[in-house]
Amino acid sequence: MYFSKQTIALTMIVSTLSGALTFTVSPQAEAQVVRQGRSDRTIVAPAVEPLRPLRLTAPISLSGNWQGNIHSSGDDVLTHLTLQITASGSGYQGNWQLHGQAGVLQQGSLNASKQGNAITLALEGFNGNQPIVLTGTIGSGGTTMSGQIVNSSFVFLFTKS
Repeated sequence: MYFSKQTIALTMIVSTLSGALTFTVSPQAEAQVVRQGRSDRTIVAPAVEPLRPLRLTAPISLSGNWQGNIHSSGDDVLTHLTLQITASGSGYQGNWQLHGQAGVLQQGSLNASKQGNAITLALEGFNGNQPIVLTGTIGSGGTTMSGQIVNSSFVFLFTKS
């Protein structure tokens, strides 16, 4: 069986247009007509409404450069950090830096994971101790993450730059 280029092109156009012009029909509405003191129900033609366009978005990723603060809940003394995170297999890894007035005060590596919008970050070698673990959520736009440090009263907020 052979199809001409024009037939194939026309089929593609019709297929594309029919997919773009899909309509939904709202439930049939009833109108009441009042004549000479009595009420008759009349079926009104259904309203045709176009579907809203489908918005496709990329999955939210932790990859990128983040900057923000860690502080004790209720305290206004902030510890400024930057994070550089890259995807690695099924998780993420990267580096962190603690900043002060004199520049970078400490730095180390990090491992991170994400399940839906829930995140976990492990900052290795923070103050030379065991890793500190941050748990929280990444914002729906993928440009903020916030939460708390496990087993402490410290909270964090980072913004992707």
